[in-house]
Amino acid sequence: MIDPWTEFRSAPGVRTRETAVYFERTGPGRSGGVAQWAISGEPARTIGLRDSYEALALETERHLRSPRRRAVAGYLGFDAIGLSERRLRTPPAGSPFPLGEIAYLDRVRVARVPPRSLRMSRRGPDPGIPREDTLPRPAYERSVRRLIGQIRAGEAFQIVLSHRRGWDRPGDLLDRAGRLRSSERSAYFYYLRFGDREIVGASPESVVEVEGRRARVNPIAGTRPRGASGRGRRPLTTDPKELAEHRMLVDLARNDLGRIARPGMVRLRWTEQTVRLARIEHLVSRVEATLKPGVGPWEALASTLPAGTVSGAPKIRATELLRAEEQSWRGPYAGTVGWISARNRADWALAIRTGFASGDRLYSSAGAGIVHRSVPSREYDETLAKLSLVESVLVGGR
Repeated sequence: MIDPWTEFRSAPGVRTRETAVYFERTGPGRSGGVAQWAISGEPARTIGLRDSYEALALETERHLRSPRRRAVAGYLGFDAIGLSERRLRTPPAGSPFPLGEIAYLDRVRVARVPPRSLRMSRRGPDPGIPREDTLPRPAYERSVRRLIGQIRAGEAFQIVLSHRRGWDRPGDLLDRAGRLRSSERSAYFYYLRFGDREIVGASPESVVEVEGRRARVNPIAGTRPRGASGRGRRPLTTDPKELAEHRMLVDLARNDLGRIARPGMVRLRWTEQTVRLARIEHLVSRVEATLKPGVGPWEALASTLPAGTVSGAPKIRATELLRAEEQSWRGPYAGTVGWISARNRADWALAIRTGFASGDRLYSSAGAGIVHRSVPSREYDETLAKLSLVESVLVGGR
């Protein structure tokens, strides 16, 4: 069986045509999966604040009517929350990325991903490579302390505070994307190129999956570097702080799906399982719903983006508070990368563990969920653990 990633990266035009999209769904611990990819000479459609989910749904429906193998794929950034929430309509300034970019694709290839072994990078980030950081440790920990104060004052239950690192863009991000794929078996792997912008990620989490009349969300919250549970520390499943964070965000996921589900048709399928990735471990649950008639992939995304696991609870107020502390754009980070095909099928990955490049710069971001029990130094350490895979593989190489 031919590896579809090998076929994609050697396809004519993958480095030169306007649009190239590769989207792979596997899953932690699974040896195979399904990949979908396409290359196009047509530029992607740029999404801005004048757009709406309703317009995107109509465009998608028209495109997918063709009997040919077609799909719609792309990304929406975190600040696309402004498409559905007027209070958050003005994003932070300065981003080199639009709110999103969507490609209407023809001649889509779909292939099975054969079993493969991982070649995990054990090197940490190279401290000698120059970088910028929007919130270095002292500033981040001060922000955590302020947010704990806001939580104790009743402003929110949880707030996800992130920071962004930036580096000179490495030479061939397509080749380095293959290294990232070989280093981690996450639920998703993706590579997108729209003109001079590239997005590469190995995400463990979905924003929402839609299959016919069913939708599901797999909230991940509660995180620890691999190996940190030893030496007397309790496992994630008995850690009060991590469990409190996780359960709040499971409730938020149920609420998000409840807005688009038939009455009484939201279910917690399973809960609080530990998923171990190459460098970190998480708590994960699954929430499922039966959709109301007429609800499609874009409506499902409008109800769930951004995920509570990268914003907080309640979502709107948490977003206002995190924006006040971060004082910078998030871009594609904490948004979604996804794929829509015929028969009301869609898969939207959460854009975390992701590098995003524009011009001569490459960026990656990570956040931690702040609750009233948070310890500022531990929260910053958690962000470093999340950044380490992208930073060591995409920036430092192996």
